[in-house]
Amino acid sequence: MRVFRCNACGRNLETKAPSCPECGCGDINEFVIRIELCHPAVRHPLSVHKTMVLGRNNFRLYGEEYGFVSEEQFRLVKAEGGWEIEGIAAKNPTIMNGTDITGQGPVPLPDNAVITVGPFKVNVKYVEAKV
Repeated sequence: MRVFRCNACGRNLETKAPSCPECGCGDINEFVIRIELCHPAVRHPLSVHKTMVLGRNNFRLYGEEYGFVSEEQFRLVKAEGGWEIEGIAAKNPTIMNGTDITGQGPVPLPDNAVITVGPFKVNVKYVEAKV
């Protein structure tokens, strides 16, 4: 997801423009929205900036129970309107905010969502990164 922002007035723009329609400033920066998956057992959160599949190997640092996570557990999809999540594992469910999303196709992934996989609960945090 791309965001353009005027450095003078802070207005968000949907598309790249030569100047801000609100204040006329030409100092426009582009940002991307990436997500971080945060867990208390991990010092540095997993940062995702593109579509990818996450599974057992991504959860090894979270604790010995990573065996309850499937090889390919869920897919994070960078879509036009924002981030989406798709629970793809049939054996182990992917729970988002208390709802099993396994096999339902991509669903919107809101900021501050809680994803539960086996015994692990990870928090989703949207973070802006300047391009």
